[in-house]
Amino acid sequence: MREILQKLVRTQGVRGALVASPDGFVAAAETPGDVDDEAVAAAAAAMRSACAATASRLGKGEFARCVLTGESGGAILAEAGGALLAVLLDAGANQGLVGVEVKSAAAEVAKQTAF
Repeated sequence: MREILQKLVRTQGVRGALVASPDGFVAAAETPGDVDDEAVAAAAAAMRSACAATASRLGKGEFARCVLTGESGGAILAEAGGALLAVLLDAGANQGLVGVEVKSAAAEVAKQTAF
């Protein structure tokens, strides 16, 4: 799984990435030293819950991906076979390009997890 994350963080605009269990525990991480992996994993689990509930309430089906954009960057959270793939973005990251890489990485993570 580490190779998948290492490839993902080489994508322009990606600051870090991690895989978390549905309850917010870190399974693998490739993040800079100033990132609190446990806090990101916990936030990813909470974000997934909120996004899944919103998707359901709006009649949009099962949760697949959620994008967060802020003033100084953002994050993409993707379903990965029961696991969560959280990708941290720099400000100005090309979300289309990163989104393609996230989709591919999530599929690879799904093959390797059993959550």
